[in-house]
Amino acid sequence: MIKKTLLNILLMVVIIGASHIFVSCGGGGGNNNTPANSSTGDSTGDSTGDSIATYLPYKASLHFVDPDNPTSPIEITDTQIDETYVSYKMENANVNTGEYSGLHRNKLVYLAENSVYWISLVKGNSQPTPQKISGNLKVCNIEDDYSDERNGHFFIEVYAAGNDNECDTDDDKYYLLSDIFSSPYDITNKDIITDYAINSYGIDGFLIGEEGSTYTIKKCDVHFSNCLPVLSNIADGEFIGNNPKTGEFFVCAKTQENNNYYIYKFDGNSFTNTNAICTNERSWLEKTESHEDNTGIYFVVEHGNPVEGGNLFKFDFNDYSFTKLYGGGDLIDILKATKSRIVVSTTTFDKILDKNNGQLIKQISQSNIWTTTDTIFYSYLDINSNTYNLCYLSDNSTTEKCIQNYSISGLFIPSSGTLDFDTGFIKDYKLLILDLQNKELFISSLVDVKTAIDNQSPNWTSLGILPSDITYAYGFQIGEKYMLLAGIVNNSQSHDILFVDIYRENSLQRITNTPDLDEMPIN
Repeated sequence: MIKKTLLNILLMVVIIGASHIFVSCGGGGGNNNTPANSSTGDSTGDSTGDSIATYLPYKASLHFVDPDNPTSPIEITDTQIDETYVSYKMENANVNTGEYSGLHRNKLVYLAENSVYWISLVKGNSQPTPQKISGNLKVCNIEDDYSDERNGHFFIEVYAAGNDNECDTDDDKYYLLSDIFSSPYDITNKDIITDYAINSYGIDGFLIGEEGSTYTIKKCDVHFSNCLPVLSNIADGEFIGNNPKTGEFFVCAKTQENNNYYIYKFDGNSFTNTNAICTNERSWLEKTESHEDNTGIYFVVEHGNPVEGGNLFKFDFNDYSFTKLYGGGDLIDILKATKSRIVVSTTTFDKILDKNNGQLIKQISQSNIWTTTDTIFYSYLDINSNTYNLCYLSDNSTTEKCIQNYSISGLFIPSSGTLDFDTGFIKDYKLLILDLQNKELFISSLVDVKTAIDNQSPNWTSLGILPSDITYAYGFQIGEKYMLLAGIVNNSQSHDILFVDIYRENSLQRITNTPDLDEMPIN
């Protein structure tokens, strides 16, 4: 059996939603320029967030915040940072129960001035220093990333200028960079289809497609020193998803015999043709993430010429059939899902659909959505009343419950918890909630969010009041109890950095006050 990396399931919860945060600019009180210092805060109970002490990074130029002295950021480099990637490590995890502990930030990878560096985020006896890993390459862009959360390693796919030393030409080359490689690994004529782990979490190796007289998929170790063919006589292959319960991978590959595209299942050792046809018309929108549960894979198919949107399909694990769940032709992305609902964005609205038949349950605009196994939490602008609502919708109901003038501004996933492989979701996390009238920031468990909405009486832990010139603040954090937030300065495009201790009341502090710079946390 092979298992999808545990961190990928966490990122399914976080990354898509974080990119979809709607920034409300609601006004109201809050004229406190100096939020309360965390050293005077009261404990809110659970303070077990950190098993490993780490720095919190932010940019434009790279700085670290030491949680022990947050108001004195450490400058790592004054160079403008172009792209970043944070790798994580889990100290312990059980792939059978989904229980994990000791999840923390481990290493930061960044692209600056066409070179790629990595630096440790773990606090030690001395300040960490950047390590260049791109050699003499002129790196143009970071294309993809893979995190080995078991061993704490990372793998970064980049494209770089070729012999003409220019980006975005036919001469460009592709490389894989890693903290375990002595030099960049040339993958120009190879396709990294996916990483894999056998009866474990993290990364044991990669499935790659290799060009030659025929296209062959090979199973390789992490050093690419041992690569064995596992599927031959095909034209190309594309990873479409995996079964979070069994860990089996599914690849769409074109056969040479009849030029048809079929779904192949990979069990960790070999491929089996499911005979399900996945013609080249079933292509995925570039920005779209697929969603998997223990029943199938949900994905978007391009629609129209030129393409303006797509339709929603499901590939069923039981009979290997395809079902069209949504045929509007305007679907842009899959945002979130529960056990029986799926949330998609379209060119007009975000829509909550029934997973079984595609029935429309709810459509909302300007929303910020998070989900757990059986509940959707969201805040959105009600265009009829022009009020912002914080709501939840349970899987067993078609009626939302809401409270006005609150917005979800982010979330926090603790360093220890449980993942649900049957549905592909984390079972619990905490939400950051902003009172839009008073600009007060709260942290709450999902249970307490429901209770507050049901009773129309919030009783959440206050982290503090935003400074008067900060219109809105948002962010997310995986694994540790400290978090950096991006604070929007006076409704502008500029951000300053704020700091909170999730487990301490009134711990909100301002870290930067640089209105001429746009500074953002790195997560």
